[in-house]
Amino acid sequence: MKAMRIFGLSLVITISALAYTETRAEVVNIDNEYTQTEEETEFLRKTDLNLDMSIDMKDLALAAKSYNKKDKLADINKDFLVDVYDLTFISRNMDKFYEEGGHIQSGGSVNFRNGPGEREPIFYTLENGEALTIIGKSDDWYQVRHNDKVGYVAAQFVVPDLAQRGFDTYGSLSLNQYEQFKRDGYSFVARYYSTTDSAKRLTREEAQAASQAGLQLVAVYQDYNNKAELFNYEYGVAQSTEAIKQAIEVGQPPSVEGKPSAIYFAVDERNVGDIPLENIEEYFRGIKDTMDKFSANDPAQRRWDIGVYGDYRIVKHLQEKLGSELYVWQTSMGTGQPNYYSKYFNYNIYQNLHEINRNGISIDENYSNVRGDFGGFTVDY
Repeated sequence: MKAMRIFGLSLVITISALAYTETRAEVVNIDNEYTQTEEETEFLRKTDLNLDMSIDMKDLALAAKSYNKKDKLADINKDFLVDVYDLTFISRNMDKFYEEGGHIQSGGSVNFRNGPGEREPIFYTLENGEALTIIGKSDDWYQVRHNDKVGYVAAQFVVPDLAQRGFDTYGSLSLNQYEQFKRDGYSFVARYYSTTDSAKRLTREEAQAASQAGLQLVAVYQDYNNKAELFNYEYGVAQSTEAIKQAIEVGQPPSVEGKPSAIYFAVDERNVGDIPLENIEEYFRGIKDTMDKFSANDPAQRRWDIGVYGDYRIVKHLQEKLGSELYVWQTSMGTGQPNYYSKYFNYNIYQNLHEINRNGISIDENYSNVRGDFGGFTVDY
């Protein structure tokens, strides 16, 4: 074991020197007698740490940087430790583009193009629900194969098959309604915490109904949250305080190791850049400080993970500023944004269909990332 640790240390040094050169190198001595299990093979498909559809040097570098630190994305062995096993396993599979099943999800036809861009020639159009195979990514476009033809589709219209399907809705639903959504193939529902609008507020009884129906819940706090003057440190403190209170009332379990439980906070931007990013940063600093203070003073040290709901501009900026521990729920809705079609590939939840009718109810459709780590929860019933 000690020899392995020494080998692991030298491996990290080697990778650190090579990881950003974009060159292939022999960085790990592969044990030829090692046999990969089916479980490991499946887990590797979800271990594209750089989210570029390829297991490559950057993935190995990210794993190496987390060596001997807890990092659920790089812990291939799932033993709560990134170690030589994990680094070796990734290295053995480097430079293999994996193929991911997917399908079109759109309210209309989607162009299947020769290249990744809106000016590229169109082969033909794809309809909602059509199956395809994802084989690569270029900026905001997936490279896909459809009927043995390779081309590109705007990423916001492609849903990986491993993603979980969910929805959000304004009003309360009954057990029978949730059971119907479950039969229709939905796995989670997003509902609100709120102080100003009791009609949309999630109750313990509704949370129990959704849980009994077999759906995970996603909590999002929103009052108005749509004007620049509403985003500051004090507002973040006030909303975080209320969100914690309502989470306890509903019975949302706190986050524990290996079982995250998140509360998202909405930034409902209506126009391009109408909320300064520095205001939003201060708002989330207030949220985090309040959560930290609550946890420190709570006898059980309870806390909930923090997430942001917003458009591409907002979620990309906040996660880059605040770190990867921030959960991301990106909406494709935006007014005239130059990056309206951009998809932030580090999302936990992606909202791509808006105000559609399902089972007589107006909903927005969402889907999770392929890892399914979006901070969902159930309550006792």
